[in-house]
Amino acid sequence: MLTIPIFIIVGNAMGGVFTLPLGASANVYDFYKALDSLPSGSKIWAGALGYGSATYYQAIYALPNLIKYMYDKGFKIVVWGGEVPLCDEILRRTFGVPPYGDSPYTSVDKVPGYGGLNKIPGKGEFLLLAPLPAAGATQITADASDFTNTLKKDYYGYTITDLPLYKEFKGGSQADLIFAELDTYPIWYSVAAGKPLVFYSADVSRIALAAHGYYNAGMMKGFIISLKQCAQWEILVGRVGKATVFLFANALMGATIIIGLIVQAVQYVTQRGAKVREKVG
Repeated sequence: MLTIPIFIIVGNAMGGVFTLPLGASANVYDFYKALDSLPSGSKIWAGALGYGSATYYQAIYALPNLIKYMYDKGFKIVVWGGEVPLCDEILRRTFGVPPYGDSPYTSVDKVPGYGGLNKIPGKGEFLLLAPLPAAGATQITADASDFTNTLKKDYYGYTITDLPLYKEFKGGSQADLIFAELDTYPIWYSVAAGKPLVFYSADVSRIALAAHGYYNAGMMKGFIISLKQCAQWEILVGRVGKATVFLFANALMGATIIIGLIVQAVQYVTQRGAKVREKVG
């Protein structure tokens, strides 16, 4: 009867080892190329970050590294999200804003570059729009034309038209790339803006199937699904983050369990052999 639980333990341990981000899938490499090829100053229209509780933990592990990468590349990023408080948390984690770090900034809107204010040369700009009452194709199409068609103020209460970033990036149709972390919305964004799309999700269920379909049909430049693929991207850009650390820690734990079981098995066989030899002798 002990065989079944041992197989379960070994199976879980092997699962941890085989999640190591070795190599990069074609869709991850294309995602990497789509972002890496853009010059400083490129405009990104970003969908919700960490959409919903189902992907919460994966999002806080992986997304801050992605956003910081775009910020360090000097991109201009406008973020819309139905789960805007969660977007705020992820941005706080990205820039170390308390309670998720010890940066000198008391809130995200005080980080250099927010709304184009207090920008640091060579770094990016970003804006978090306020939540819409109900997300839909009509509102996304309106935002593609002008962000102020549906929103007059951002999440932190700034009048959007007063911000320097708005004067350079007024609507989604001006974006160079769509970066989305949503279900069916990414295609709405891409069609509304007429721009190429990259897609991120930590959800590997039905969203993964949709992502593969859009990618194969040429509607998506590249995509990342799962922490493993996030870690693959981190290794490609040389920015090891929490996704990579988590997977390697998980693999190390699995390898330790397997080695421990092997050592115990060897000890058991050795001891049994010694006892058999004693009896025979």
